[in-house]
Amino acid sequence: IFRANSAIATIDNVTGWTSEKAKDNLLSEVYFLRGFYYFQLVQVFGEVPLVVSTVAENLPKAKVDEIYAQIASDLKTAIELGSTAKWPSLNVGHATKWVAEAIMARVWMFYTGFYKKTELPLADGGSVTKAQVVTWLEDCIQNSGHGLVSDQRNLWPYTNPYTAKDYPYAKDNGLVWETDENKENMFAIKMSNAGSFDATALRHNRVVEFFNIRKSTDAAFPFTPQGYSNGPVCASLWNDWASDPDYAGDYRRVGSICKRADEIPGYAGDNKKEVENTDLLAKKYLGCGAIDDAGTVYESYAYFYGGDNNKQTGLTQSLVWLRFADVLLMHSELTDGKQIYNGKSGLNAVRQRAKLNDVAYSLEALKKERRYELCFEAMRWNDLRR
Repeated sequence: IFRANSAIATIDNVTGWTSEKAKDNLLSEVYFLRGFYYFQLVQVFGEVPLVVSTVAENLPKAKVDEIYAQIASDLKTAIELGSTAKWPSLNVGHATKWVAEAIMARVWMFYTGFYKKTELPLADGGSVTKAQVVTWLEDCIQNSGHGLVSDQRNLWPYTNPYTAKDYPYAKDNGLVWETDENKENMFAIKMSNAGSFDATALRHNRVVEFFNIRKSTDAAFPFTPQGYSNGPVCASLWNDWASDPDYAGDYRRVGSICKRADEIPGYAGDNKKEVENTDLLAKKYLGCGAIDDAGTVYESYAYFYGGDNNKQTGLTQSLVWLRFADVLLMHSELTDGKQIYNGKSGLNAVRQRAKLNDVAYSLEALKKERRYELCFEAMRWNDLRR
């Protein structure tokens, strides 16, 4: 936040811009990031100090309404200044106008839901209405170039070619990784191949390290990188998904969750240190190994993309904060299932991708779809709260 404030305060000192639009694009990113960071803070802590300048001062906590007003104003500025370039002509790893439009919807929905409000305030007066949020979402859906990949499982690295050829689930289902830079991943923290254990420069995905299994061996292939087993999947999610007639045959269940007894029966586990073992693992964010043509097992598939063959620094999978599927589901929720994407509501477009039949829109149907489509993507807790 301090860096964002510094950039806003001093950007006019910079000369030599290729165009005024290039300057606006950078400012759009800066305002977006400040709003995004404050949104993370206020969701977790509620009232926090609201710092919007580089002046060194000891500030008291601000009221929640003030913080949300600043978030909304920052995102509105990001939308107004941001580039209208479409995917794939975007600068990968950077926030765009389209991302700001979608995160504005996420902020609006949490604020109005959790705090029982009808509008989202702006710092300079006025407010963001539901109708405006819908307009922004529709702009994003229709004009951003983003869309759904053909199979949700192709978003996750276990389908990369260096792993999939030896992983029966991926191979038998014909899954083909569309890389981290696919058209559906709209905003993500990008990891680096330049591995480092310097505490000030960690560049690998520690969320994956958190989810990875303890005492992993080649018997756990493809999930060979070792971690902490600190993200066991709740058994009710696995069971509810299987018993719901609206989700009969949904490939995302096994595509998102690894049942150890079925997929890696040779993995013994670590009974002394595993946290609340449920026999279920979050497959979306499990590190993956790979096998070369000589039969050598590598701890991380990243080695074949120029990364480290290492159980930690080789965890280079992006940490995705926003997917196009979420944009579609937010639109459905705000419009009671209006058609928007390939002749379908956002809800049914996401279900169609999972090879499921259309359902009539209801809030209950929308809640279930968000639970299953977005599991393990840091959405569930705040969806429940709002």
